[in-house]
Amino acid sequence: MSAKRNLNKASAINETPFFGDVCLLGLGVTGRAVVDFFLGHPHYLNTLTVYPGSLEGESLSFLKGLPESVVVKSGEKAVTGSYDLAVASPGIPPQSALYLSADKAAGEIISEPELAWRIAPERWIAITGTNGKTTVTELVTALLEAAGKTAWAAGNIGIPCIKVVAKRDPEDWIVAELSSYQLHSTRQFAPSIAILLNITPDHLTWHGSHECYIEDKKRILANLALDAPAIIAVGQPETRAMADELASQGKRVIYVGSTEELQEAAPRQHQELAYVEPTSGMLVLESERGVSRLLHADELLIKGPHNLSNALVAAAAVAELGATIDELAAGLASFFPLPHRFEPCGEVDGIYFINDSKATNIDAAIKALSSFNEDGQTGRVVALFGGLDKGTNLDELAEACQGTCRDVICYGEAGQRFQAALATKVPALYAKTFDEAFDAAVELAKESDTVLLSPACASFDEFNSFEARGEQFKRKVAQLKGERS
Repeated sequence: MSAKRNLNKASAINETPFFGDVCLLGLGVTGRAVVDFFLGHPHYLNTLTVYPGSLEGESLSFLKGLPESVVVKSGEKAVTGSYDLAVASPGIPPQSALYLSADKAAGEIISEPELAWRIAPERWIAITGTNGKTTVTELVTALLEAAGKTAWAAGNIGIPCIKVVAKRDPEDWIVAELSSYQLHSTRQFAPSIAILLNITPDHLTWHGSHECYIEDKKRILANLALDAPAIIAVGQPETRAMADELASQGKRVIYVGSTEELQEAAPRQHQELAYVEPTSGMLVLESERGVSRLLHADELLIKGPHNLSNALVAAAAVAELGATIDELAAGLASFFPLPHRFEPCGEVDGIYFINDSKATNIDAAIKALSSFNEDGQTGRVVALFGGLDKGTNLDELAEACQGTCRDVICYGEAGQRFQAALATKVPALYAKTFDEAFDAAVELAKESDTVLLSPACASFDEFNSFEARGEQFKRKVAQLKGERS
């Protein structure tokens, strides 16, 4: 987010929408932001009723400060009455009684990002995918600012979109990271640019099935204007099919992928592409306007084939807004890895440590492992997998470990299932706790090896977030440095 903002300029919000009687589902970070917005802009609605669901911590304190004009239905598990609009927080599953009853009681039910978009619909870049969303959101924001534009990173990245719509200037951009939870309840949402990174099985309990998860991800593309580009990484059959479907409708699609992946996409005249040139290693944008070679892949600080794709989609998006080759190249070359996302954590006695705690699913862990075979060196990784099990199939992870990993340590609630599955392809040990797994990995690692934390699981058996897990990894590395210095 840019540090330079004049919040006294004209607002970018649309003053005309009127939402009538509104009910809000959930009072977490998103719900509190929605209430704050409506309290500051009461002309948008007639009444506001809050169904907070489960209450704890900040939500309880927030309730005490609400004016009497806000009706609070604490303890209610179903919405009653009649409303013009329901706004669902991402923590409210669509199969829950609260969501289903709100869907019946309200004229329509939408998510908070859609509410924010209806209030301020100009200059949105929306980003979704199973993995890489936050990196691309931050990267697009950084590239916009390198090009002299002001941008606000919002959405699933941690700042509700509704918090920034009234603050940004008319020329500012919202770069919105959108989860499948947030996209599920979009109806009219139509960003200026849409980015789709990948779709692999995740959040199946919330969505009910992988098919429903895919449909929710597709919503980011549903309402695009004919001239609004969809930037799609086509490395998977699912995303490639979505790109081809949009192109067949006459809509603009920028295909992103390796040259092999692009050859598999449906050919069309004047195709717009983003890829790494095999002969030169340069990141390339190609369209009717010409061919732009930005920088060599080795100049990126973010490593791995997945980050090449992330860099290409971000560059393609910001190039649409007039950024020059030099601005894009400088922004890409200076972008440092985000915490807990394939984050280098130093070296101790010739052993390297990488914190990829954000890899909370199988696909993300496989992408991390793929980063180590680009130079032809194999068997140099000691990987840590484990945490709260998501129950996904482990066959592909086992295949990815073979050849890449010297050993794997499987820990926590998921540890024994992971050990049994991965031991068919690579030496696999079980450790009860995260700390025990780290210590075992250090004992097994040899000089020039990498100890990689890429858990492929949620963190909630031992930690309250993937960030807390990653910070513990970094503390253990620092402690090891101190002991051996």
